Amino acid sequence: MARDEGGDYALGRTLNCFGTEPFWSLDVIQGATATFSRMGEDPQGFRAGLAKRGAGRNDKYILGFGQGLMVASVFECSDGMSDRLYSISADVVLVEQGLNLQSGCCSIQPE
Repeated sequence: MARDEGGDYALGRTLNCFGTEPFWSLDVIQGATATFSRMGEDPQGFRAGLAKRGAGRNDKYILGFGQGLMVASVFECSDGMSDRLYSISADVVLVEQGLNLQSGCCSIQPE
């Protein structure tokens, strides 16, 4: 497996991000696809970019997809509904009828 010099896979190439109230998810394969879903709505598919490390930071990353972006932080995160903790928190911004912000957690998925 070779590292892609254009991306920073410190977070992992494949991520599952999600939040509650309202329930949403964002499944990302860096450099390939991003699928955003909200409970009761059809999933939206986008082309995903590669995560970039924040300037001078080892704990924050930004990743663009379609008409949105995700800012991920290496920071303890709770889904608010269970005792499970995650090591990545995420803020997802969508441009749709104005700006829409979703906050939640991410887990790294095996490839």
